[in-house]
Amino acid sequence: MLLHDIPRAASVTAVSAHFILHTYLGGPTAWRGRVAALTAEQQEALRPPESVGEESPLTAADHALIAALRHGGRASVADLAAAAGLAPATAARRLADLRARGALFFDVEISAALYGVTTQAFLWMAVAPADLDEVATTLATHEELAVVVATTGPTNLAAQALCPDPAALHHYLTRRLGALRAIHTVHTAPVLEIVKAVGPLTA
Repeated sequence: MLLHDIPRAASVTAVSAHFILHTYLGGPTAWRGRVAALTAEQQEALRPPESVGEESPLTAADHALIAALRHGGRASVADLAAAAGLAPATAARRLADLRARGALFFDVEISAALYGVTTQAFLWMAVAPADLDEVATTLATHEELAVVVATTGPTNLAAQALCPDPAALHHYLTRRLGALRAIHTVHTAPVLEIVKAVGPLTA
């Protein structure tokens, strides 16, 4: 796509691609604003079960379960069991084990505006390599951020900020982010509109 499809679009004047080296926040540890309205008991009910015993390699049935879920995250256990050739009880047990070991997690795509977020921005930061892990780990605790990743490119740390309004984003950039002296530069790219987000896979 980078070498053939995008360059053919006459309106595209430049392309910059970066490789994610490590994820500090994102995926199963997504933006905390999603669960802020829940009680502690409700949040606990959403946490995956703890794994018991040693982890075994993924089986063909495990891969079949994951493939079925990628195409339909709302599939019933009975449907998943049929797709993987397992009994429903076995399929449910395998799903619980996959969640506990971090091989599988469920996510729901919900408009951030429903949580009062009107301002989104991507932050591209340059941090000295010796300070990168410490800074990224600190940023992963900030409730304003939904994603924190180490990347290749002219900057080595990227994040996604979700704020109620521009004033809140400015406060975050100048007070919380600005307090981290190890961050040398920050490039803030506001998100004006999301044309395509997460969607189901099709055949």
